[in-house]
Amino acid sequence: MADQHPSRSVQHLTNRLQRIEGQVRGIQRMVADGREAEEVLIQISAVLAATRRLAGIVAREAIEDALDADSAGLSDRIGGIIEAFSRLD
Repeated sequence: MADQHPSRSVQHLTNRLQRIEGQVRGIQRMVADGREAEEVLIQISAVLAATRRLAGIVAREAIEDALDADSAGLSDRIGGIIEAFSRLD
């Protein structure tokens, strides 16, 4: 968010989330239609990749914001971001 207007970044993240939501809805339809497991798993893999990319963007922007902000508590803030990011599987 450091190099973008905040509302532009929020819109970018929202667009990504809406695409992920659409992918998940597609998977729901595939399951309801009885599609083959391999096809469903390929789409699940795509959703996982999209959410990982989104997580990386969120983490990067949070770190950039922390670096741009007041240095008080910087280590704790970045440590918290890293800890939350490490919980992603």
